[in-house]
Amino acid sequence: MSVAHGEHDAPVPPLLDEPAASGAGPPQMARVPALDGLRGLAVVAVLLFHGGYLTGGWLGVDLFFVLSGYLITSLLIIEHRGTGGVRLGAFWGRRARRLLPALLVVVVAVSAYAWLEVAAIDLGAVRSDGLATLFFVANWHDIIQGVSYWDRGLAPSMFAHTWSLAVEEQLYLLWPVVLAVVLRRRPSRPARKVAQVALAGAALSAAIAIGLRVAGASEARLYLGTDTRAVAVLLGAFVAGWRRTTRRSASHARRLESAAIVAAALLAVAWWGLDGTASFTYGGGLLGASALAALVVAAAADVRSTRLGLVLGVRPLRGLGLISYGLYLWHWPIYVVLSPQRTGWDGPALLALRLAVTLAIAVASWTLLERPVRSLRPTGWWTGRRGAASGIGAMAVAVLVLVAATSGARDLSTEGLGDGVARAGAVPDGAPRVVVVGDSVAASIAAPAIESADAYGLDVVRSTVQGCQAVWDGAHDVRGVEGEVSRPDPCPADIRALIAKEEPDAVVVLYGGWTNADLQVDGAWVGACDPAYRDLLRSRFAAVLADARVTGAPVVVVNAARSTNSFRQEDTWERTACSNDVMAEVAGSTPGVELLDFDGWLCPDGTCRERIDGTPVRSDGVHFQGPGGAAASAWVFDEVARRAGLDRTVDDSSTRSTRYRATVTACRAYAAVTAITDDVAELASSQERRTEVAEALRAFDASVVADLPPDVAKGLDPLIDPVFQQWAVETVDGFSRGEGPAIDRLPPGTVDQALAALKRLGQVC
Repeated sequence: MSVAHGEHDAPVPPLLDEPAASGAGPPQMARVPALDGLRGLAVVAVLLFHGGYLTGGWLGVDLFFVLSGYLITSLLIIEHRGTGGVRLGAFWGRRARRLLPALLVVVVAVSAYAWLEVAAIDLGAVRSDGLATLFFVANWHDIIQGVSYWDRGLAPSMFAHTWSLAVEEQLYLLWPVVLAVVLRRRPSRPARKVAQVALAGAALSAAIAIGLRVAGASEARLYLGTDTRAVAVLLGAFVAGWRRTTRRSASHARRLESAAIVAAALLAVAWWGLDGTASFTYGGGLLGASALAALVVAAAADVRSTRLGLVLGVRPLRGLGLISYGLYLWHWPIYVVLSPQRTGWDGPALLALRLAVTLAIAVASWTLLERPVRSLRPTGWWTGRRGAASGIGAMAVAVLVLVAATSGARDLSTEGLGDGVARAGAVPDGAPRVVVVGDSVAASIAAPAIESADAYGLDVVRSTVQGCQAVWDGAHDVRGVEGEVSRPDPCPADIRALIAKEEPDAVVVLYGGWTNADLQVDGAWVGACDPAYRDLLRSRFAAVLADARVTGAPVVVVNAARSTNSFRQEDTWERTACSNDVMAEVAGSTPGVELLDFDGWLCPDGTCRERIDGTPVRSDGVHFQGPGGAAASAWVFDEVARRAGLDRTVDDSSTRSTRYRATVTACRAYAAVTAITDDVAELASSQERRTEVAEALRAFDASVVADLPPDVAKGLDPLIDPVFQQWAVETVDGFSRGEGPAIDRLPPGTVDQALAALKRLGQVC
């Protein structure tokens, strides 16, 4: 969603809200108070929606789209009437001066925040989302990535709201070209021709949306696509042309206003309660909302609509409309930063804090940046080739800042954590067989034992389904964090047949993912802590344990460890506790089943351990990977073997132990080097943390590399180079004096070599 802004300056006649255009300057429109008020109302709706307080507030975006179409088309018609043509370069230059400066500042600010605060695992997403934002393709980027606008439960992108800027900018490129072609033929009634073309375009856009929906397109494709959302912008363009076709009487204006008041009332109902994921939304609701918004805009643009003018022209709404672009740009990054987990606040208090900070920054943006840039005389550096070069240069700087700030991005592969059955290729003779069932977290716990069966002394077979939850029984609809509704199969499927076939010595049941999905029970959506959900989970989990006990082998239920992902939903820990309580109850009442308190081991006293042996346990806050994750896996299987009475022989040879210790040391060093860019604030404020990082750096030397497996050690020499290590230790020490990393102190080529080595080591750790 973005905010429609036109250039308004001179007084207007009562019907045609335009003065006579002249060739001396850009086309201008008078500022209509009711239109400013509409902008203010729309941005308030979006702010409340993203704050969790207005279910249909997302429809404010469609009002903005309609306003955008109306305003830019009006400007182009005015220009054509005054000059006989449409200067595309001048139009695009005005749009760039209006939109780019504030957007570039937001991108730079988010980049700085990412460099200071965002975990390496999330930096890659920040970079790709930021680049898509800068080049105004964020909507298609999200569609290609399969991202839903409604998914804000997991690490939400701070650029998630820029999809609509992309829609508008793409249409700003195309629609003026269409108008220029239409008006070049000098039709006798240009405004009427514009209205006809706009209405035809809106109909085509609506037809595309209907066709895609019938073809089974996703909600994300329908909601984010430029072709499917163009209908709102083109309806606004139709209003701009229609209003200029002929003068209309005062009685006509009153009838139009009365119709618009009814439309506004219907929109208010939709804003209050229309769910963006509801089937009705894409079955006509979205199109209807755009048509209602167009009717309201048509009446509000007429200064004779005194009743609308009285309501929409109040000073607070007009003021918010004036700064609506800044409010829109800044509000979502601020909401993400000021999360319940960071502030400790929720409810109205949190919303008030977010709104206050957003308002303050938006006012500063308008006062110090947007208004000064708009008031600059459009000459010299701001027009023609110099203007284009200035804009490109500013974007290049923003791109460089974004790329530099996210240079520490780390890819975390979740390969091997998906669906299906996996087993070790070679296992020690006579090793006890353990079947692991559950979700991708269970798969991450099983992975080290499958990869190094001799080190665990077990024959581990896992059957997991990524994202599944124990409560899924195949008979209830599930609503995920994206708002999508589905009816998944029982999870995991066919474990009874698998266990009967494998005849294991023990079975591990682990559902470690977030219990974020809601279930529809008796027509109502319920979450993990609702009695209806708990009753269903109790019944379903009893059935799962009955299947797991089919051969009589002992079963160990491993409860879910609380997530440490900083963007978890605010009630995730509560949901996890509720699910753990039910599973503990069922396990305690089922013969042959024991409960393993994994959450209590990893998160004692409500604080989850982030590192084991100095290396991260869960880089994404969910899955157990790397040496720290292997340590967690080892604890789980040690406990399973003890509780199930398994007789196993563990290969603890000196070679294996030496290699393990070397890998742990290397991964500590990896974590220490990445901390130089990931944990700047923590290193600056904590002497204990600086000491820990410095010691990890010093411990990584040539002897450690020599003890690593050859395929791991290859290419790591740049990290043990004395010059690089001295720089790294001095940099960590410099944080106590307020100094940041000084890359320029390293010899040429050192940085590239070190980054390549880090990338290689990161794949191991």
